[in-house]
Parts: sequence; C-alpha cells; structure tokens
Amino acid sequence: MIIQKADKKIEERQEMRGGVGNVIIEHVLPENEMCGAGRLYAKMIVPPGHSVGNHDHIHEREIYYILKGNAQGMDDGVSCTLSEGDVMITKDGGSHSIRNIDQGDLEVMALILFEADNE
Repeated sequence: MIIQKADKKIEERQEMRGGVGNVIIEHVLPENEMCGAGRLYAKMIVPPGHSVGNHDHIHEREIYYILKGNAQGMDDGVSCTLSEGDVMITKDGGSHSIRNIDQGDLEVMALILFEADNE
C-alpha cells in the first residue's frame, strides 16, 4: 500500500481542544489502517503562538515527537520546554497541552494508541 501526499487527509482545526489559533493536521494513516491499535497518526503544524489546549486521554495514550521548532509542553501539570527530537508521552488518565513558543512553525508527530486491556 502506498499513500501519496495528494491522497492524505489534511484538516485545519480552530482552537483545537480549547487552544489558541489554528492547527493543521496532516494524517499519515487513516484510523482504519491502524489495525485497531490506535486512532491517530499525524503530523501537526502549529503556527507561532498557537496551541493545542489541555485535554485528557482515557483508555489511550498520546505520544508527541517534536520534528521542528520549540514548544512549551504541559503533561499532567508538569511544564517543560520541548525541542527537536524530544518526546512527550501522555499516558492513560493523563492530560496535556502544547504551545508553539518559536518564531517559525512547530511540527509535531502525534500518535494516539489504545491502552491494552492488561496494562
């Protein structure tokens, strides 16, 4: 299977999860291609000063991998600066947010995986 860029779903979300501004989401895989393991595998593009607001994850975890830029991340009330190559993992029952603190776009790979029944 090959998915070319022109065939990918791209969406723009305003005030995502109560955040500021807009976020572009370029889906890498549609949910039906994730073999029941998760519901999102996408690149998020967050313009300067924009953010994804604080939100919870129940029965799932979300992993952010910073591809480009600098961000202020909040994971379960703990704040830190995230840069290229950093990873933030929000586990089942946790909450998080991310804000672009750079002058250029922030690019983040986002992966939401369902929690296994035995964890």
